[in-house]
Amino acid sequence: MQNAGIVIAVIAGMMLLILLIAMLVLARLKRRLRSRLARLATTTGWVRKAEPHQRGGGRIPSHWIVDLVVEFTAQGQRFVCCDLDFGTNRYATEDEMRVALRGLVPGAPARVWYDPDNPAYCALSPKVPGDPGLLARIALGLAAITAIGVTMAMIG
Repeated sequence: MQNAGIVIAVIAGMMLLILLIAMLVLARLKRRLRSRLARLATTTGWVRKAEPHQRGGGRIPSHWIVDLVVEFTAQGQRFVCCDLDFGTNRYATEDEMRVALRGLVPGAPARVWYDPDNPAYCALSPKVPGDPGLLARIALGLAAITAIGVTMAMIG
């Protein structure tokens, strides 16, 4: 029992360390993305296409992809925006996809967020992608497993 506790504690501890390193890297990337998002400009674009498509099934989880085309003008040039959010046009459920597409019909105006230094970097929402709470919950779970393993080793 003592050896099993040690093995559990070591494996969970290593996983926790790897996860914490990943969290630090992601936090740094998110800070860089937030600073880039702070410099964004906005303009009005026009929706040319907003078509949802269901993908996956079988071994690949079912999800929704949005094929989006929004034309806009920045600095006297025409650009095409193809992203709803910075980072993804993929949605886990049909409801999430429908909320994201609300009001985006061909011919409708749409607010476009873009980088003035690189207008091709654009999206219809300035949100930062990702769920930092998910990583924190995983880290907490691994810390609990590590504590249980250490307790088993000490008792055993």
